[in-house]
Amino acid sequence: MMVLPPQRYRSAHRHGPGVTIIGVTKGDGFAVMYPEGGEKVRCPWTEASVFVPPNNWYHQHVNSGSVENRQLRVFPPRALMNYDDSMSLDMSFIDEDPLVRQQFGEALAKNGLTSMMPEQICTGPDFEWDEGSE
Repeated sequence: MMVLPPQRYRSAHRHGPGVTIIGVTKGDGFAVMYPEGGEKVRCPWTEASVFVPPNNWYHQHVNSGSVENRQLRVFPPRALMNYDDSMSLDMSFIDEDPLVRQQFGEALAKNGLTSMMPEQICTGPDFEWDEGSE
C-alpha cells in the first residue's frame, strides 16, 4: 500500500513490467507516465481506477487533493520485473521536467490548495527530504 499525503507528489521512478496500481481512496490526482526522453501522458485517477505503467517507463504519483491517497500496488514475481543493475530507477526532483511541477501547481490551484512540498527539492542538490515511502 502506498500512502501519498495531500498536496504532494512522488519523484519519477521506473521499474519492470506488470506492476498494477489500484486507487483505493477518493481524492484528486493523476499519474504522469513517459518513456525516457519521450512524451508525457497524464492519467487522471479516482477511487477504483487502475493503471499499469509500461515496462521501464518513468511515472509519478500526484496527489492534488486535500486528503491522503492510498494506492494498492500488486507486483509480479521479481524475476519478471526486468531489473538491470545499470538502470537508474529513481529520478531526482532536480532532474524532472518542469512541466510536472507546473501541472501539479495548476491542479492544486483548481482545488484552492497550495503545495506542501519544499521548493528546495527542485533547486538544492544536497537538500534531503523524506517524501514518504512507496
